[in-house]
Amino acid sequence: MVTILAGTFSFLHKGHRRLLDAAVATGDTIIVGITRDEFAGSRKTYNAPSYMDRAAAVS
Repeated sequence: MVTILAGTFSFLHKGHRRLLDAAVATGDTIIVGITRDEFAGSRKTYNAPSYMDRAAAVS
């Protein structure tokens, strides 16, 4: 089964970890979409880490 999830993941917290753990438990292939810097910056009231930093934290 392929499991797909998406988010900004600006600061990886316990809820994100639970979501990722559940995805791993239910899927053979996990696809994680991470929002672009422009979107993250427009939706947050603080400076979100860069896309590359957020992607590294998720992987």
